Amino acid sequence: MLRRDDIENWSVCGEFTIRKALELIDRSAIGILLVLDADGKLMGTITDGDVRRGLLRGLKLDNVGMEVVNASPITVDVASIRSEVAAIMSDRSIRHLPIVEHDKVVGLWLNESKSDTSRLPAVLMAGGLGTRLGDLTQDTPKPLIDVGGQPILGHIISHLKKAGVENVMITTRYLAEKIETHFGNGEDWGVNIEYIREQDRLGTAGALKRLEGRVHSPFLVMNGDLLTDFNVAEMLSFHEENGAHMTVGVRHYSIRVPFGVVEVDGLKVSGISEKPTFDFFVNAGVYIVSPELLPLIECDRLFDITELMERGLEDGKEIISFPIFEDWLDVGRPEDLDKARSRF
Repeated sequence: MLRRDDIENWSVCGEFTIRKALELIDRSAIGILLVLDADGKLMGTITDGDVRRGLLRGLKLDNVGMEVVNASPITVDVASIRSEVAAIMSDRSIRHLPIVEHDKVVGLWLNESKSDTSRLPAVLMAGGLGTRLGDLTQDTPKPLIDVGGQPILGHIISHLKKAGVENVMITTRYLAEKIETHFGNGEDWGVNIEYIREQDRLGTAGALKRLEGRVHSPFLVMNGDLLTDFNVAEMLSFHEENGAHMTVGVRHYSIRVPFGVVEVDGLKVSGISEKPTFDFFVNAGVYIVSPELLPLIECDRLFDITELMERGLEDGKEIISFPIFEDWLDVGRPEDLDKARSRF
């Protein structure tokens, strides 16, 4: 339980942006921000999940923070005993319970048993040819290209290790022996590594069929050419709290048309928009997949993860999106590689 005298570390009062709320949540490291009025009364709470749901509604990080506040949080009275609190948190699947007395916050119950990333296997897709990088991948597989003194795949593994992931599977095909020699069994990287070597091209999901019967809980799938510090634990929590079969990491992407866009209805002009900007969420190449989806993958043929999404939707499976607002870069083209090297 956190006491009242710690409240400045996990609360905010006055005006703030969504971006500021995220900074405060990260700084407190407990996963929640309490929003108080000038008298210390609880106005609501904000969690990482609240922010990401707001982004999916079209909000931006510079929007007013109150737009993502949960204005009706579950609270407990100061007289509540530990067993009562534990029952509420278990029944409601929540990790935080503000303690109030006369509407004022006097403490916070915190469930430390958040989603355990140590039990989350990670599958890194590293079998592609990397043709968009031209001669750079003629003798070196793209995941081994150096960025800041470490291969791209090394940055990914280091991030997963820091996030608590212990077991990594790497799918290989092109120049597979170089990847396997470089990373070995993972001992030097602080994780356990095994390899799924493809003899033929199986696409971005075909190799996952080999996990059927071997994994019995959700697992992470990630492209082997991404540089991102996305929050692994929050993505796993998001997946579990929403009862999803697949959670797709998505990234906000804007396209500005450099011309006036004319809207027509037959021969008639119905409107015009001068140099409009269109906003989308694009596939970020990061997924959490539950094993219930594995039977939908067909054996020994090219089978991309987008096809797995389509099959899942047709089968009535719950497929949700998780906005990634953290640093993210797909190192697919020479200009992307230059950008990555400038950051490290």
